[in-house]
Amino acid sequence: MHIGLFGAGRVAVALAPALAAASHQLVFIASRTPASAATLAAQLPSPCPALGLAQLAPLPPADLYLLAVPDAVVPEVLAAITWPAGALVAHVAGALPLAVFAAAPQVRGGVLYPLQTFSPDRAIAWPTVPLFVEATDPAAEATLLALARSLSQRV
Repeated sequence: MHIGLFGAGRVAVALAPALAAASHQLVFIASRTPASAATLAAQLPSPCPALGLAQLAPLPPADLYLLAVPDAVVPEVLAAITWPAGALVAHVAGALPLAVFAAAPQVRGGVLYPLQTFSPDRAIAWPTVPLFVEATDPAAEATLLALARSLSQRV
């Protein structure tokens, strides 16, 4: 799956290498701080563009846009980006409902929530991390379930 990743914090730092290890291709990593995105991209086995949010016009094509940003920032990112009609956009926040996608009515929305504490000094054993999936439509849910199953045995 081709994935555009938003965020370069703790969740993104744990998630990006796991996605790459599961044979997903990160088509970009975007962050408010381009240097943070570049640091994360440099840790991946394959080249990945590191972009600032201002560099996302037009948005590079992807099968999924994954928002690994702080919960409070998700609505702001959803409203700030010009999303392609029908794009699949998911966030990793367990505290936000699907209603947050009202900020971007042209997208299909979803949640890929890892029930896990993320700290910089602790490796994540992704196959044992419970992942919860929710989506606005059955096709989006199927895509997110496939992604979750590629990362964890506990979906």
